[in-house]
Amino acid sequence: MMSGFVMRSQTSVFRKSFTGGATSQPSFSFPEYDNSSLFWSGYEVKYPQEGGKYGWQKPNDFITFFKGGLPDNFDDIYPQKTDVDNIIDYFIQINILGAFDNSGNNVYIARKNQSSPYI
Repeated sequence: MMSGFVMRSQTSVFRKSFTGGATSQPSFSFPEYDNSSLFWSGYEVKYPQEGGKYGWQKPNDFITFFKGGLPDNFDDIYPQKTDVDNIIDYFIQINILGAFDNSGNNVYIARKNQSSPYI
């Protein structure tokens, strides 16, 4: 049974998936996932690499949570879904280095097991 999961963005996923403009409500669209494929919506599975099912449901749920209409209890929920300290460290790092293209390109999203938050 798979315990961890690592995926890497190959493109700026949010730039590619964003539609709308400055005066319109932003809209994000992601394609349906296929658990038999190593690739989904600009992401590639890096671990586990063995064939079969890759489990895109949890990453899809994670990305969908952050992509739009935030629930009223967002402040209570997001720390359960992601490692907040890691996100803060990453934000500081890309700003200090001026690596602004890394905010969506070559980003690794991982979790140690099915119940741990994404980092």
